[in-house]
Amino acid sequence: MPFDAQSFDIVISNHVIEHVADADVHLAEIARVLKPDGLVYLATPNRLWPWEVHYRVLLLHYLPQPLFMRVLKFLNRYYEDLRLLSWFSLKAKAGRHFTIRPVSDAVCKWPKRYYLNVNDRNARILAWVPLAVFRGLVWIHPTLIAVLRPKSGRSG
Repeated sequence: MPFDAQSFDIVISNHVIEHVADADVHLAEIARVLKPDGLVYLATPNRLWPWEVHYRVLLLHYLPQPLFMRVLKFLNRYYEDLRLLSWFSLKAKAGRHFTIRPVSDAVCKWPKRYYLNVNDRNARILAWVPLAVFRGLVWIHPTLIAVLRPKSGRSG
């Protein structure tokens, strides 16, 4: 990016990382331009969620990424490469530069606080479920939402 190191207090990566050729480069560049006390909002579809939202297919994205793309091309549904991440791969990649705190657990528990369109009955049921359950199931949330902070002692 054409910005000096440590230029930004906040970086937003909202459903971008799955579209870039190399998630590691994306995260390293975010780390470079982020101030030492800055934060990152990062959201991305979860590779482990059964419904793939870009192509609107069920389970097909569980195939290895190159095979998933080939099948989409064969079905004449392909329009761009995707490199979906799971919670585990996101945590491993982001963990090189950042501490990572999931937020999708709170979004799942209290969807109306985050302006999601959920009927009142379902919102009450979700609010009743202990937050620890949503935290334990972060790996299967439909969208992975996290706040990243630079690790202390990092070099930009």
